[in-house]
Amino acid sequence: RIREREGGVMGKKKVNTIKCQFSITLGKLDKLPLSCKNSLVYVSWKRGLKPENKGETDRVLCKADNVVFNHKVRIECTLVQDVASEKWKTKEKDLILRVFALTKKLGKGKKKEGDDAPRLKTVEVTAIKLNLVEYANLSKTKKEMLALSNDDPPPTLTFKVRAEWLKFNGELLKAVEDPEKEAKELAKEQKRAEKEAKKEAKKAAKEQKKADKLAKKEAKKKAKQS
Repeated sequence: RIREREGGVMGKKKVNTIKCQFSITLGKLDKLPLSCKNSLVYVSWKRGLKPENKGETDRVLCKADNVVFNHKVRIECTLVQDVASEKWKTKEKDLILRVFALTKKLGKGKKKEGDDAPRLKTVEVTAIKLNLVEYANLSKTKKEMLALSNDDPPPTLTFKVRAEWLKFNGELLKAVEDPEKEAKELAKEQKRAEKEAKKEAKKAAKEQKKADKLAKKEAKKKAKQS
C-alpha cells in the first residue's frame, strides 16, 4: 500500500509511522487431539500488555475433533515503515493464540456435600504466535489456515484477517469504528426504512381504494345505461 504526498518525501523524513487496525475473525479449529473429545474448547488471544488487547472466545463443546467459533478480534498497532523502500522496520507485532480444553477432572475421594457441579481442569492444548506485521498491507479480507503445532497432522485454525490504516504520520485517514454507534445507526436506518415502507403501503392502499370506488361508479353507470 503506497501513500503518495505532493512533492514526494517531506523534508528528510526517513520513516513513516502508521497506526493500523487489524480485524480478525477466528473460525474453525480442526484436527484437535483425541484428548479434546467431549471437552469444552476455547481460544485465548493476547497482544502486548494493554488490557483491551486480550480476550477469550466462548467455550464450545468438541464432539469429535473440531469446533467452530465466530469470534471477532480488533487490535490497533503502531508500525514504522522505511520511506525509501516501503518495507516495515517494525519486524514483529505478535498476537499470541492459546488453545485450551476444559476436561473432566478425575479426582479421587468423595464429593463434598452439595457439590454437584462436574469437576473440570484446564489443559493447554497448543499455542502459537501470529505476526500481524505480515498482514499490514491487506486492504481486503483474506482467509488463512494456520497450523498450530508440528504434530502430524497438526491442529489447524481457520481465520479471516484484514488491515485498515487509521493514521499516517499523525494524519487521520479513517475514524475508529464504534460498534455501538454502528448498531444504533443501523437500527435508525431500519426504522426509517420501515416507516417509509408503511407510508408507501398506506399510499398504495389509498390509491387502490380510490380506484375501486371509481370502478364501482363506472359499473353502476354502465348498468343504468343498459
